[in-house]
Amino acid sequence: MRKINQIFTVVLIFIFTFLPLGCMIVKAEETIPIDVNGEYVTGVIETRTKDEMAANNNRVASYEFQVDKSTFVELHFIIHGCSAGVTLLDADEKHIADINVDDSNKQEPFTKTYSLRPGVYKLTIQTSAQIGDYKFKLTDKGSKETAPESSDATTPAPINVGESLTGMFYSGQKEFLNYYSFKLDKPDVITVSLSPTDNGSVSYSLENSDEVSKQDGTAYSKGIQGEPISLPSGNYLFKVSGNSEGAYNFKLDSQNLIDEKKAEQAAEAEKKAQEKKAEEDAKQAEENARNGKMGIIVIALLVIVAVVVFVTKRIKKDKGKDAALKIIIDLIVGLAIAIIAGFVIFLVTR
Repeated sequence: MRKINQIFTVVLIFIFTFLPLGCMIVKAEETIPIDVNGEYVTGVIETRTKDEMAANNNRVASYEFQVDKSTFVELHFIIHGCSAGVTLLDADEKHIADINVDDSNKQEPFTKTYSLRPGVYKLTIQTSAQIGDYKFKLTDKGSKETAPESSDATTPAPINVGESLTGMFYSGQKEFLNYYSFKLDKPDVITVSLSPTDNGSVSYSLENSDEVSKQDGTAYSKGIQGEPISLPSGNYLFKVSGNSEGAYNFKLDSQNLIDEKKAEQAAEAEKKAQEKKAEEDAKQAEENARNGKMGIIVIALLVIVAVVVFVTKRIKKDKGKDAALKIIIDLIVGLAIAIIAGFVIFLVTR
């Protein structure tokens, strides 16, 4: 009797502790919509019926969420009092990934990162426990994928040589193998650079349209750079394979593009040098012109001063009956020269 009372007390404490906090008792037939980047979703493990226990049926809670673009979604999961299996399915109920979680670490959440395409996904939580509770949330970690998504060898995703690209292997992908194609309009020298963004490894192979291998290699955390390889014009297949979901960076450098870029950079540098020289020549010409103007102004002023002095002396010397006429003539001549000098100064300083 005492043991029954203890069990009853524990049940009451659990109910009055967790249910007021917004925990939901999840029914097997329910699929609850949730948001990525939302708050923690909480749930309570409901006690199984006798029929379920006899049939050994587990309790299953189902949640549905949507991903709008290719990205990494991180699951944060905390469970108390029991363990559970968490399964990720796509919209067609196709299995993507399974994980098992327990309450061995009650403080820090268990985390799992999924690499997902755009679409609708279902997360199911399954347990055989009689009592317990859990909470979880989904966080969009973002993605820098720039490479087009590939499907298979018959329809490889087209890429351009010279581009720095990021590709992804997705959770649930049947085979971690992506196909890309590119075309060389003229013979070129190609160098392959490849590196994973995590601790996994990725490999590549470069083939021509006849599937004759030209080069291959495997990249680990630090990445690799293949040897430059001379290729004739034509269509090529570039395959990237990995050992797990995740992202990788790659680039196919083109010697033609490198040479063209160097030529463009040299032409741009030459253009800038010419523009700088023209600017310096213009400044020098402006400085020379300014100095020339100052010289002309000084000469004109000296002429005016000389005229004034000359006319003044002539006026003092002019005597006799024609003195007045001579003075007038000297004044007119002096005034004319001064006007001409002043006009020169005006023109120079405009």
